[in-house]
Amino acid sequence: DLATGSSIIAIGSPGGLENTVTSGIVSATGRRFLQMGDAIQVDVPLNPGNSGGPLLNSAGQLVGIVFAGIEQFEGVNFAVPINWINTILPSLYNEGESIHSWLGVAVQEIDEGLEVVYTVPGEPADRAGIRAGDILDTLNNNHYSRVVDFQAALLELEFPSLVTMTWLREESRTSGVLSLAARPFSPIEIALERDSRDNILVPLFGMRIEKVGTFFWKTNYIIKKILKGSIAEETGLSANDPLNVEGWKVDIDNRFVVLRLFVKKKKSGFLESVIQLAAYLETDTFL
Repeated sequence: DLATGSSIIAIGSPGGLENTVTSGIVSATGRRFLQMGDAIQVDVPLNPGNSGGPLLNSAGQLVGIVFAGIEQFEGVNFAVPINWINTILPSLYNEGESIHSWLGVAVQEIDEGLEVVYTVPGEPADRAGIRAGDILDTLNNNHYSRVVDFQAALLELEFPSLVTMTWLREESRTSGVLSLAARPFSPIEIALERDSRDNILVPLFGMRIEKVGTFFWKTNYIIKKILKGSIAEETGLSANDPLNVEGWKVDIDNRFVVLRLFVKKKKSGFLESVIQLAAYLETDTFL
């Protein structure tokens, strides 16, 4: 396993200069910004032409494949870890599209495990009766407390597959056999097609709202829950803040959503303000 500070080497063809070797260190591991899995952050100098090239440790072992960098920041680059490559690559050699299995839920990591925060209508979890607030206990008798580990377990299953699951709701444990579905390219887009936008605020921005009435043709809401570490929390929103949804913009081409709110923040003494929240369509919390 790579540790922060470990020496690494990248090989690529920046600017068409083949077999160029650059070196650096691992800046961080477990970065979560892909729909599935995680990434290694490295400070090794990378340029166009490095993407798809190998990332090696000091012993010359392949530890990842370089795939991206942030142009505005020097030395902030990323690689896909080798364990994800080993899991996914074999399926790419089969005929047709590579299909991954999924449950159709978005979750958050809490002390008790993986809490369901949203279920996609019509998908396996929804059909099995799993709902927001449930804690996913086991998948095929194995317990997972991290999103990335649960995603890895699903990737190892062939499609189609039947799985046994248990989940917790208050003081009771429920078990069932689920037939996994094919994971869509964009879970959020499927949710937008099938569900109300009020409900999709949870996986997108990390807040659950509830309608409390209508005044002058405007629907009034109150925030019922804010997910820890979410966009809503970082914006300073909190439970019991009253708000109105002023507008939505879903940009499929550029892969983002913008939400405009008129809100009275409790943390600001209920002063009225208009805020905009933005989120990428590629969220990393779906299983």
